[in-house]
Amino acid sequence: MFQDFKLIDRMTVVENAAFVLRVMGADETVQQRRAEQALKWVGLEDRLDAYPSELSAG
Repeated sequence: MFQDFKLIDRMTVVENAAFVLRVMGADETVQQRRAEQALKWVGLEDRLDAYPSELSAG
């Protein structure tokens, strides 16, 4: 399986997850809540402040 996530290296996992919401003009509280919820669904709730380079590509 290819692993090309199109993540922005200088942004944390949660910032990457919230990026589209930010571009769409969503409130910061909404951005944070929805990004954290999505990351919880995929098991990354403990890696919110990690950067893409810190994630395993295993």
